[in-house]
Amino acid sequence: MAADGYGLPLASAARKNCTQITPTDMIINDTSSQNFNDMSSPYPLEFFDLLLIFTLNPQKNDLSAITAQDVAAIGAQIDIEEETIRILLKKQAFSITSEDSMRMLIERYHSALILLLDSFIAESKQHKSPILKLAFGAVVSSIDRLLFYIESQYTKYVKMDLRAPTTYLSVVKRELKERLRRLSPLMEAFKTLPSCQIVLSYLDGFVSSGSTTITFHALIYARELIYSLESLEWNFDTAQFPTPLDNLLFQMDFNSRDYLDHLQNIVKAKSVESQIDSVKLTTMLLWQKQFRQLYVSSKLTFNTDEESLQASMERWFGYEIAYLDRMIALFPLQGSENAIANSQKTLAKDRQKVLCMLSTDQMGLILRAADESRILVAKSMNQVFRSIVPYLSTPYKEDLSYDGMRSKSYVAEEKDKQKAVEALERIIAKIKDY
Repeated sequence: MAADGYGLPLASAARKNCTQITPTDMIINDTSSQNFNDMSSPYPLEFFDLLLIFTLNPQKNDLSAITAQDVAAIGAQIDIEEETIRILLKKQAFSITSEDSMRMLIERYHSALILLLDSFIAESKQHKSPILKLAFGAVVSSIDRLLFYIESQYTKYVKMDLRAPTTYLSVVKRELKERLRRLSPLMEAFKTLPSCQIVLSYLDGFVSSGSTTITFHALIYARELIYSLESLEWNFDTAQFPTPLDNLLFQMDFNSRDYLDHLQNIVKAKSVESQIDSVKLTTMLLWQKQFRQLYVSSKLTFNTDEESLQASMERWFGYEIAYLDRMIALFPLQGSENAIANSQKTLAKDRQKVLCMLSTDQMGLILRAADESRILVAKSMNQVFRSIVPYLSTPYKEDLSYDGMRSKSYVAEEKDKQKAVEALERIIAKIKDY
């Protein structure tokens, strides 16, 4: 027997002298090889080869006579042979103990199927008959399913860095585009979710791209991602995090820069809800624990040139936690007295303050005098200062202490008394001018 460029023997020589027969007989007798049904056949793809070089070859058979019944018979036989190839591949893989031998086996199947796929696609373009296009479409779909089976089950043995052939790439893109179209109604309610937007942007770009330099890795990843999205239950609560979508993306190591930034921004937003570093640290540690518990498959990675999503998040958590540890060490009281003071300052700043051109000592004298002369009436002098001082500021100080101002009013210096009197005299003079 002859051999193709991949070292796989061809069975075509045995069929060269076949006589002309009816289309249905042609399908049943000439496409199903006795050798192929034997699991020890040296060339497991003989069935597809015979379809190409004999059954669906207009130079060997009168394809104008083929009917829808014949195509249905081809389809039924394709399903049988497709399953037979899967079983044979499992059997061969089970008996192989060497990694190199396993890699060689998968590469031979993968490259041979792609070669057949290219050939069937090229041949189908030569026919205008709807019946024949249906027949070729059934073959192309079957080979495509076999390729996906190999790429998903034996991923690590496929040469991922090789450029995917243009014909195979176009077939996969058409398939994924259709799957995305059917998936869109399920995802409609989740399209405002940032993680969903990031994923859809990537997949839309992939299926719409005119690039022909896409590797098997990028192609297989996109295919696996869409298949996984199809199996996702799209009825989850978007307020919860991580959502089932995030769990899936983490599992598939979707380490895109946009998605990594999105995850970090979510954790930052949660941590800054508190102004206390010790509480921020606790929040960070809880999120780190949660991310560590997410399952990550080692099978595929979105970007092989970058570190994994889990490693990136772990490194980021390390930096954030170390920073918070340092801040707590430098400001140990921030979690108690300073936190209360900060909250009071924030509250005071939110109020509209009045700028007073006197010093705190001078203002304290005036407030004390107003209280003792019963111009300002309150339960106590302390209440007078506590009620008024938070709304005052000076050119030199934004936040004033009411307790400090009250205390200073009892030990005022002569110059402050004089300044306070002058201020009151200006007020008196202004009133007289009214």
